[in-house]
Amino acid sequence: MDNLSEDQMLENMRNEIKGYIRMRGFTYESLAKLMSEKYGFSVTPQSINNKLSRGSIKYIDVIRIALALGYKITWN
Repeated sequence: MDNLSEDQMLENMRNEIKGYIRMRGFTYESLAKLMSEKYGFSVTPQSINNKLSRGSIKYIDVIRIALALGYKITWN
């Protein structure tokens, strides 16, 4: 993992988040709806997709996605 380029790390992150979304049976649409209801502000499927595609997702957004899906992020 130490020898991965930034592009490779971003691709791995995107794929991991997408995988967790699918494993819980969500689409971007259903996740956006859940997050909008849970956090009280508008989240769109397109905004989730754009952030993941561009690699511009903030850590707070990753945490919100994880919590909405029932995951907890831990560092080992």
